[in-house]
Amino acid sequence: MHRGAVGSGAGPVWHRGEEAWGTVKISCKTSRFTFTDYYMYWVQQAPGKGLVWVGEIIPEDDTTNYAETLKGRVSITTDNSISTVYLQLSRLSPADTAVYYCARHSGQDAIHSRARTLGIRNYAKGESYVYSVIEVKNSKCQKGH
Repeated sequence: MHRGAVGSGAGPVWHRGEEAWGTVKISCKTSRFTFTDYYMYWVQQAPGKGLVWVGEIIPEDDTTNYAETLKGRVSITTDNSISTVYLQLSRLSPADTAVYYCARHSGQDAIHSRARTLGIRNYAKGESYVYSVIEVKNSKCQKGH
């Protein structure tokens, strides 16, 4: 598995707001590849469960796609100047307890309709750029691996 990204030193930040469980924003700073050339994904893995695609962004033009089950609660953004991708998840509940990973598309298949499946498949094999970033658990955030 390639290494080239880290969770932010300044966060993740937990905000207790109007929502019962607040909002979390996670950052993933990448390196060693041209950030705008690849789709970036967020994937979650709940305890004892498999990988679930959260969403993706094309850094070049900020096009995003999100899992239907999370629409309205999830936002993926980038700061291309520092090769960083962000995941913001709002209205958190215990069901959001998971390890969240950022992943870079492997570049093996440029066909968009297959990109998310390929990204997760490669993640499972440890063949792609994938990084454990954060565990969201109950009302606190813990750093991942």
